[in-house]
Amino acid sequence: MAKINQIQNALKELDGGAFQKLADSYLLKKGYLKLLLLDLLLEAIK
Repeated sequence: MAKINQIQNALKELDGGAFQKLADSYLLKKGYLKLLLLDLLLEAIK
Protein backbone atom coordinates (compact mmCIF):
# COMPACT_ATOMS: atom_id res chain seq x y z
CA MET A 1 0.00 0.00 0.00
CA ALA A 2 2.90 2.35 0.68
CA LYS A 3 4.05 2.07 -2.94
CA ILE A 4 0.59 3.14 -4.18
CA ASN A 5 0.67 6.18 -1.88
CA GLN A 6 4.15 7.06 -3.11
CA ILE A 7 2.98 6.92 -6.74
CA GLN A 8 -0.13 8.97 -5.97
CA ASN A 9 1.94 11.65 -4.24
CA ALA A 10 4.40 11.80 -7.12
CA LEU A 11 1.53 12.24 -9.60
CA LYS A 12 0.04 15.03 -7.50
CA GLU A 13 3.35 16.90 -7.63
CA LEU A 14 3.46 16.97 -11.44
CA ASP A 15 2.46 20.19 -13.15
CA GLY A 16 -0.16 20.08 -15.90
CA GLY A 17 2.27 19.82 -18.80
CA ALA A 18 4.32 17.05 -17.25
CA PHE A 19 1.20 15.10 -16.35
CA GLN A 20 -0.11 15.48 -19.92
CA LYS A 21 3.17 14.13 -21.33
CA LEU A 22 3.04 11.19 -18.93
CA ALA A 23 -0.57 10.44 -19.88
CA ASP A 24 0.22 10.73 -23.60
CA SER A 25 3.15 8.34 -23.25
CA TYR A 26 1.01 5.85 -21.36
CA LEU A 27 -1.78 5.97 -23.94
CA LEU A 28 0.69 5.57 -26.80
CA LYS A 29 2.28 2.56 -25.11
CA LYS A 30 -1.17 1.01 -24.58
CA GLY A 31 -2.03 1.45 -28.26
CA TYR A 32 -4.39 4.42 -28.16
CA LEU A 33 -2.80 6.33 -31.03
CA LYS A 34 -6.17 7.42 -32.44
CA LEU A 35 -7.12 8.96 -29.11
CA LEU A 36 -3.85 10.88 -29.01
CA LEU A 37 -4.35 12.15 -32.54
CA LEU A 38 -7.86 13.29 -31.65
CA ASP A 39 -6.48 15.15 -28.64
CA LEU A 40 -3.89 16.88 -30.83
CA LEU A 41 -6.59 17.85 -33.31
CA LEU A 42 -8.81 19.29 -30.59
CA GLU A 43 -5.89 21.27 -29.17
CA ALA A 44 -5.15 22.69 -32.62
CA ILE A 45 -8.75 23.82 -33.01
CA LYS A 46 -8.75 25.75 -29.69
